[in-house]
Amino acid sequence: MYRELNITNIFTMEASFCGADKGVLANQHFTTEHLMLAGRRLMESLIVFSKIEVPNAIKEVNYKQISV
Repeated sequence: MYRELNITNIFTMEASFCGADKGVLANQHFTTEHLMLAGRRLMESLIVFSKIEVPNAIKEVNYKQISV
């Protein structure tokens, strides 16, 4: 992808729809909420990496908490 698009930073995220083999979610299927949380954490990481200033209105958005 880097060579084709000439983009400095290319990231790949892989996700399982089946579930985890280890940790607190071992032997459980991931739910939609788990995958949405993974996406949210990815976006938060990219915002920090890119040093983007996020307005307070967006920071204050409450999302459904996932208990793991």
